[in-house]
Amino acid sequence: DDLWRYVAVYAVPTAEVQQRLLSVLLHDERIRALQHLPYSTVSYVWGAKYQQSNQWALETLAMAMDPAAVHTRAQAQAWLQLKGYAPSVLKIGALTRLGGRLGSANIAFDDHPGEKRFSDRIET
Repeated sequence: DDLWRYVAVYAVPTAEVQQRLLSVLLHDERIRALQHLPYSTVSYVWGAKYQQSNQWALETLAMAMDPAAVHTRAQAQAWLQLKGYAPSVLKIGALTRLGGRLGSANIAFDDHPGEKRFSDRIET
């Protein structure tokens, strides 16, 4: 609602990644394996309390790329960290966090570590 500029990026996965993802996406059970409720738009990237859609996509990618080792969200997050994944860091002040939490059922910050949250660093 407050778009500053429009920037878009797309990347086409390699054929190998596409095949591995397809093997997951064609099976309802595998698609839902790492899906978690409740949902938070700004869930902590390395947390387990909430999940947002980008988290699910990345964790599912981890499962697709290493199906022998990744069966849980914690294993998927460990795989992502091992591969060097770094989340976006948003600078969101206390009043904005409070307003977001009060104004929307799908925004929660209580899963972010205190030292990061109280320094206005939201890793999502």
